[in-house]
Amino acid sequence: MDQNVSEFKLQEWAKIIAAANASNMKRKDWLAANNITKDAFYYWQRKVQKKILDNTSSDLSLMLPQSGNESLVEVPISPAPVNAPLGTTNVGAVLYLGKLRIDLSNNASPEFIENIGRMIHHAL
Repeated sequence: MDQNVSEFKLQEWAKIIAAANASNMKRKDWLAANNITKDAFYYWQRKVQKKILDNTSSDLSLMLPQSGNESLVEVPISPAPVNAPLGTTNVGAVLYLGKLRIDLSNNASPEFIENIGRMIHHAL
């Protein structure tokens, strides 16, 4: 496939993925409303993620739609309680993004989880 066509498809898929991520709808509902199959969407997502990981040394901002509202998001953290031994935190969810692993505690506040989501969204 011509490289220009491939790059164009990746840019279009990145826009679709960004729109789905920005939506307040459940993924299944968003896909149905936009007439996109689950298989196609996750295929596109894998291809875009692979391209991003393959091009870590280049300027990836060209692949993602820019709104002009990008900003840094401060993620507040609180230290583990002094009396809690290391490694005893109750992990409620684990997020994998490529080689990155994010463990979220069962008692993570909604604000903290929202900030993590914003951080991930802006990083992609």
